[in-house]
Amino acid sequence: MYSDDDVDFANKLHEKAVAVLQDQQLPLTPLNYSVIYSYISLRQPKLTESIKRYLASGNRINNQFLRETFDEYILGQKRFEEELIKPIDGMIESMIKQIGAQVKSEEEMAVALKEVGKRLSSSEQKSDVEDVVADLGGITDKARREHQELFQELTSAQDEIFSLKKRLEASEKEAITDPLTGLLNRRGMQQKLEDIDSPIDTSCIIIDIDHFKGINDNFGHLVGDRIIKRVTSEIKKHIRGRDLAVRFGGEEFAILLIDTPIEGAKKVAETLRKKVDSLKLVIKSNKTQLPSISISLGIASFDTDLEWDNLFKRADDALYAAKQGGRNQTRFVQGQDFLKVDV
Repeated sequence: MYSDDDVDFANKLHEKAVAVLQDQQLPLTPLNYSVIYSYISLRQPKLTESIKRYLASGNRINNQFLRETFDEYILGQKRFEEELIKPIDGMIESMIKQIGAQVKSEEEMAVALKEVGKRLSSSEQKSDVEDVVADLGGITDKARREHQELFQELTSAQDEIFSLKKRLEASEKEAITDPLTGLLNRRGMQQKLEDIDSPIDTSCIIIDIDHFKGINDNFGHLVGDRIIKRVTSEIKKHIRGRDLAVRFGGEEFAILLIDTPIEGAKKVAETLRKKVDSLKLVIKSNKTQLPSISISLGIASFDTDLEWDNLFKRADDALYAAKQGGRNQTRFVQGQDFLKVDV
């Protein structure tokens, strides 16, 4: 079923997967099939090893085990959706259309045969033809019922695939999103960078909350998390639709300003720094006034060297210079120097 399998090999894998499900007396649902197909194809060593250990312990595979295996090893993999779920969905949709047309044709045939049967019954001259028509009517009715049942099963399978797609979408979003802030994480940033055609005139701002360890030590991690969320809220207000905001981890963030040269980035950075510096934070539960918080920022823009890693490193170097220079300030790269922004 994977795209680089030839047809014969894919058919063999399909037969083996179906045989395993039958041997374990499990229904041939899209979720069950996808796990067993991945197991048979040996494309995911960790998944295959997990199932082998489970079977070696004398267990029989059940629906719960397959669902847990799916969630752990398959859910959230974009490749899985592209190469397994979509082909199955397309195949089932095609089959539903074909069977739906066949059921309609059989219904029309059944009506016609019943009409012929009525005419023969009312005729004074009866023959073996009447029995033949009756037999054909019975066969047609049976085939129609069987096809209707299959139609319902396929429709149910398609509903499950729709549910799987939704879970995959949610899992994919979760995999690239920082859970505390809702910003992109490093993995999400890497994916988004691949979609940027030309990085020219893109600026990067690296941000760090000053003395954040002291906040955690003195007020606890819950308060620290709230401060991170508050700073995140301000970051979101200062970016546009195409820009990227990322939480690198801990108290460090990054903003990628698309189509924004260094002068525009300096204005954004200083506006953001001043806004955070002016925040008044209070612990609601006991009305405790928190000390003022500040951020340090480093800026770099693309020049002739169009490498993302170099851009981030230069911005990070500028951030380091800002912290060494006293914090609560913005520094930007100019040649070999890290100059302080004064806007």
